[in-house]
Amino acid sequence: MIATMLATQLFTLVGLELVANDPFVKRRGVTVSVEVRPKPWFAISAMGGGYPNLGSADYSPLAKEIIFENQVAPDISRIVSRERLAAHWFPVNTELGALHTNVGLFVGGGAMQTRDDLVVLQVENDPAYFDAERQSHPSFSWGVTAEARKNRVGLRVRFEEARYQEVVKKAREKKVPVWFGADLVILLN
Repeated sequence: MIATMLATQLFTLVGLELVANDPFVKRRGVTVSVEVRPKPWFAISAMGGGYPNLGSADYSPLAKEIIFENQVAPDISRIVSRERLAAHWFPVNTELGALHTNVGLFVGGGAMQTRDDLVVLQVENDPAYFDAERQSHPSFSWGVTAEARKNRVGLRVRFEEARYQEVVKKAREKKVPVWFGADLVILLN
């Protein structure tokens, strides 16, 4: 028992990520994670992310054209924060002296908080939409990671898909943002 506890590794990760597949809104943000790795091939993590609202600077060229030139009201919903608990499996795990590398998969669940742009939806004065402006949604995530660490510090890159449903103009929409991220990895013990 004592040997197992001593072998458990504790990591903290700080990273940057972006949503790669939203045609209307560019979402970029910062994530912070804590990861407990009782075995070299298995870990549990908790992650939180925040994404600033940059106003019209968040809009893609397509969104700007639709909104400002064509005067159409698309669903502009911004992810403002998210949380995830996940289990990681590292089937490829190597050590070459002080260099540790791994490639892994993870699955998890959590929540996604969104904020609708009521001005663009042209419902900013309609009280029926005020409650729907800010929403929290349960989410399911899976992803792939690759990490290289020398001694206590390293870099992890990840690809993640997160699924959730959102209510927009009283209709349910399935959302599947794809995230690309890079994290600074620090071994704490």
